[in-house]
Amino acid sequence: MSKTPTAANLVDNAKYKKTGYLDERKSLEQKLILQDNPDMPEGMTAGAERIWNETLALYDRLYETSGMKVVCVLDQSTLKSYCICRDILDKLYLEYKQDENVYKTIVTKSKSSSTSGERKSGTEKRVINPVFAEINKYETRLTKLAAELCLTPAGRARMGIAILQGSKNNDLDDFLES
Repeated sequence: MSKTPTAANLVDNAKYKKTGYLDERKSLEQKLILQDNPDMPEGMTAGAERIWNETLALYDRLYETSGMKVVCVLDQSTLKSYCICRDILDKLYLEYKQDENVYKTIVTKSKSSSTSGERKSGTEKRVINPVFAEINKYETRLTKLAAELCLTPAGRARMGIAILQGSKNNDLDDFLES
């Protein structure tokens, strides 16, 4: 299992024997960070474009509260995939809302018996609703993309991003800081 990388500004410089390693890494990370938000790629649906703008607004808010710019040049294609995946998932939810059954019953066609000439009635088979199966597939993909883009609490924690707030959230914060 591979180790998750840590942002250079979160690593203790004293732990590294190579002199200048972290300074070089910080410099490279800064070159990757975009000063402005990335341009929206062409060919996205209206829904994906709406999600793109919403997501970049969240990144801007994260930057305002934590001082960390998360989006970099290399994340543009992942962000595009996230927006498209979420748009498809939104459409699948609308389709699923019309028929909220997780399972569907399929009746197979009846067949004639060649020996007796009697007709057998169709048999029923219970299967997962194809729309529900697609929803599961896209939710799995979306969860992975969201974590990669630091759009989940776990993704932000892995990157060491703590959203600063004026007051503490609860007594657990007081306990941990004491």
